[in-house]
Amino acid sequence: MDAPQRLWGPQTELAVGNFPIARRPLDVRIAKALARIKRHAAAVNAAEAVPGVTDAVASAIADAARRVEAGELDEHFPIDVFQTGSGTSTNMNVNEVLSTLASATVADGVHPNDHVNASQSSNDVFPSAVQLAALRAVASDLVPGHPTLGDVDSPQALADYQATKRAHKAEWAKTRPPKQPTR
Repeated sequence: MDAPQRLWGPQTELAVGNFPIARRPLDVRIAKALARIKRHAAAVNAAEAVPGVTDAVASAIADAARRVEAGELDEHFPIDVFQTGSGTSTNMNVNEVLSTLASATVADGVHPNDHVNASQSSNDVFPSAVQLAALRAVASDLVPGHPTLGDVDSPQALADYQATKRAHKAEWAKTRPPKQPTR
């Protein structure tokens, strides 16, 4: 194993070996969104005096997270698109990468669970990251690629939506089963 060239740790290595289903990594935008969440969580954890998350640790985590968000480290997120349902493998992958990077500037090191993942659960951060990544994808990919989507709040767009809604409602009314009489 050539781990020194990789920024991830043992949990990611296990996940790569345990879930080689699609052999296609999860969209890296989710890792970037997780890094953003962890950057902000580190600042809050330091402000709230979470044990071990000093200002120096939080700053090192934030610096590492910014590098991930900027796309400098995309190749360090190999977790398969098919993985455990809660996203724990991807969450740990991000924790390990941020920990490795942050440890380079903190004398006592930065632990992936105790520091990077402090006060977080995969059950919370992973769905939040998916939503954040989807929102950013819509804003950066979908809307610019379809000129009429940019005007979704225009009066004409609203009128078109209302007309479509009425047409669908009329069709639904024609096709739904008749109400059964109540006794």
